[in-house]
Amino acid sequence: MIKWSMSLMPACRALGVVGSLLLKERKAHYVSQIQRQYIQPRQLFAARVNDQRRVTIEATKDNRQKIDWNPFFYTWELAGPLTKNIDR
Repeated sequence: MIKWSMSLMPACRALGVVGSLLLKERKAHYVSQIQRQYIQPRQLFAARVNDQRRVTIEATKDNRQKIDWNPFFYTWELAGPLTKNIDR
């Protein structure tokens, strides 16, 4: 089974989409047309995801001490010494 999705912009196109998917004569052509339209966006997304910098969990643990958590605790009105709250 092929899993895929498409965006419906604007929503009034939904009737045409449903009609194309329900009619056996139109479904294969419509599905292949949508798949062709999504090739480039899918490739661009995959390239962007693979290009992101990866950070190890050890690096994030080392960086934890460098984060200023005071605005967070102030915003959420958390009481007590701020640095002790984070070490729990």
